[in-house]
Amino acid sequence: MTWIRNRVSSCLSNLSVQNLAEMDAECSPDNIGLPGGPRPTSQNGGVRDNIERTENSLSLWVNEAKDLPPKRRYYCEVHLDGTLFARTSSRAVGKPTNRSSMAGDNASGSSGGLGTGGGVAGGCQLFWGEFFELDNLPSFSQITLHLFREEDSKKKRHSRDESSLHPLGSVTIPLADIQGRTYQEKWYPITSFKASASAGNKEVLCPQASLRIRARFQNLKVLPMEKYKEFAEYVTVNYLEMCGNLEPLLNVKEKEELAGALVHVLQSIGKAKVEKMCAHMNTT
Repeated sequence: MTWIRNRVSSCLSNLSVQNLAEMDAECSPDNIGLPGGPRPTSQNGGVRDNIERTENSLSLWVNEAKDLPPKRRYYCEVHLDGTLFARTSSRAVGKPTNRSSMAGDNASGSSGGLGTGGGVAGGCQLFWGEFFELDNLPSFSQITLHLFREEDSKKKRHSRDESSLHPLGSVTIPLADIQGRTYQEKWYPITSFKASASAGNKEVLCPQASLRIRARFQNLKVLPMEKYKEFAEYVTVNYLEMCGNLEPLLNVKEKEELAGALVHVLQSIGKAKVEKMCAHMNTT
């Protein structure tokens, strides 16, 4: 049942009237690759729709940091296996927060965190709230967020010390912790960068420094479009019957995910009774 729900959500949402009309001619194995044969013309799919493949996607919220040194501006870089893929804007830290004000943040984490009392008196908090959606990613094994301090623009470039070239600290997120259909949110402790003696790192993070990250990694195996043809035709004709049969088997969250995929499909092909279908899927 889980495998079926994942496949419906990831693949049906890409179907349309044009997809269904072209499947017979364009997805036929006899036509693929022939010099004079028809080829897929859809902008989002093309020849890629006719190939079995694995799709990697990462959805990442860089929400906030706490217990950072004051009077500075900071930004984060998102690296996958050492390659830079995203960067937040540079933000200044807020006013120092005490331990009691941090307790509410620790209690709100959906996947645990640093435990109660993660903040210390005088620690500074910074909020980004920035979202990154990374699709069609190559295979990777490690997600790392590096925290950098923005250099003073008034400081001459040649006078900047070597420490400015390195992050203040980093957070590593295991893929296994965030893989699946739901987001995982957690406070991650920042591991301070150990600079060489010559670099003279002048700013050291306190042990309680941490980042609040909300993330989801999905690794989906997608079959050629022609493999979904029969099922897609069934959905477009018998969607109400299918919803009625699935309704008692799914919980509220699963109904919401499936309904979202079906609404996308039915709207794209001009079905008029979307509201009735939603009522079936949202019945508890």
